[in-house]
Amino acid sequence: YPDNAAILTNLINLYLQTKEDPAKIVELLDEAKKAMPDNPSLYYVEGNIFTGIKDYDKAIAAYDKGLEVDPNYDMAYYGKANVALKKGEDIVEQMNALDVKEWKKYDELAAQLTEVYISALEPFEKAYEVSQIPEVKAAAADYLKRINFQLRNVDPKYQAAYEKWNAVVAAE
Repeated sequence: YPDNAAILTNLINLYLQTKEDPAKIVELLDEAKKAMPDNPSLYYVEGNIFTGIKDYDKAIAAYDKGLEVDPNYDMAYYGKANVALKKGEDIVEQMNALDVKEWKKYDELAAQLTEVYISALEPFEKAYEVSQIPEVKAAAADYLKRINFQLRNVDPKYQAAYEKWNAVVAAE
């Protein structure tokens, strides 16, 4: 039943829960997108699948497509920010694997990590701005607090942003 949205959605959820082959889920998502082209959550799920297998460019493209469908879809912004955090995790792993003598490479990776953190700020801010879901707003605010804390020594604006988001988190 390739045109039955409910069946496709349930199949996708089943495959996600059982952690089946991502290619099969993407195939089902493609069918679901044909049946429900205006459903941004399908692109969000697709983005999450690509994030999970570290195909970050395809993940961002999927989240962006979800935002084309609905420019106020909070989870697409959240997904884009999450890609940056996953890239950051990959960089930290590389940094931790370096020998102490490889300080130049460490410094290069640290600079990349800073840029990745900076790239997460805008989508988390947008997720916070557009979301109507308290849990999404709270999570985005918490990430904004943490990221700005990490960046506080890069530029005084990040210290100010940390203080702002710290107050928001404390108030929630």
